[in-house]
Amino acid sequence: MRTDKALIFDFNGTLFWDTEYHRQAWGAISLRLRNKPLAKEESHHLNGRTNAETIAYLLGRTPSEEEVFRISREKEGIYENICLDNRPLSLAPGAITLFKRAKQAGFQLAIATSAGEDNIRRYEAWFSLSKYVPSSLIIYDNGKRKGKPEPDIY
Repeated sequence: MRTDKALIFDFNGTLFWDTEYHRQAWGAISLRLRNKPLAKEESHHLNGRTNAETIAYLLGRTPSEEEVFRISREKEGIYENICLDNRPLSLAPGAITLFKRAKQAGFQLAIATSAGEDNIRRYEAWFSLSKYVPSSLIIYDNGKRKGKPEPDIY
């Protein structure tokens, strides 16, 4: 008897190979906040973290909610422009084929990501995700769960 119910995918850096785009955007924010670029080791450490966690790291203190909101919007604007400058955008090689085969086999598909809701809406539009993954099964950073590597999102 099958007990599996869904395949859960990470998104950024897994289904969408955008790690370098995020690194560039956070690098610009780092330059503005700290007057120094984001080191490769720092990028690796921050990969998959929520914006709030990354902003706290860059500021060296716990930011206010207003700071998180403002800096997050700035970073995501930079990130979106980088993505749009690199069109056409596509999912990882084989992702669509895997989605189709999994659906044919009766699997539900879900995404669990540290991305925020604004990015999720962009990804849904850019990649037509709703063909494969219902919006209700895209779990994103809503500010209530711990970021990676904590398992809360999964």
